[in-house]
Amino acid sequence: MTATVWAFWRYQAARVEFDDDGIVEHSAFGARRMRWEDIKSVTKDDYVTVVHGAHGKIRFWNTIAFADELRAEVERRCV
Repeated sequence: MTATVWAFWRYQAARVEFDDDGIVEHSAFGARRMRWEDIKSVTKDDYVTVVHGAHGKIRFWNTIAFADELRAEVERRCV
């Protein structure tokens, strides 16, 4: 039971979404938004993509369902 509750909480607490305004990272510590115009660069390795902004970073695993779509949206809006 404990592992199931932890897995559900972790899934809910670790989301990355994007909309017309920017990227929103949901974590155990709350939501953090990065506006498209604040993005300075994007780096990627085999496991993680990092979006670097004027006031911090948003990281997401390359294995999330829409990683390619999110990277394409960042490139489209920030070039």
